[in-house]
Amino acid sequence: GSAVSPIPTMQAVQAYLCTLRGARPKWEARLDELCNFIAASQRLPSQCAATLFERVLAHWLKDQGIRMRAGKLTLDRVHMLNASHVFLQRKVSRWLDPNSVWRAWFNRLRIFLATFQRLPAQKS
Repeated sequence: GSAVSPIPTMQAVQAYLCTLRGARPKWEARLDELCNFIAASQRLPSQCAATLFERVLAHWLKDQGIRMRAGKLTLDRVHMLNASHVFLQRKVSRWLDPNSVWRAWFNRLRIFLATFQRLPAQKS
C-alpha cells in the first residue's frame, strides 16, 4: 500500500498540547509577528530586506501562499490571515484570484477613460 505521512498528525498533536499548556501554536505566533511588523512598518516584509527577521517573515508569508494555492493551508488559517490585516487580506485575495490585480488596473483605466475621454499620460 501507499505510505501515509505521520507529520500532519504529529503537528495536530503538537498544536493541541500547546493549547493545553497555554502556549500559542508556532503558526499563530508567526502570524502575530507578521502583524506586528506590518503595524510598525505599514508595509509587508521584503524577501530582500537587510534584517534576517524581516526576510524570515517575508519567506514565511510567501510559503503560506504556496501552501494555500496547493490546497495545503487549512481554511481556518486562510481565514486568520484574511482577518489579520488589510494588507494580508489583499495578499490572500491575489492568491485566491491571481487575475484580481489585472482586473483592478483595468477597472481604474476604464474609469479614467470614461472620466477624461483620453488615455493617461505616460511617465517619462
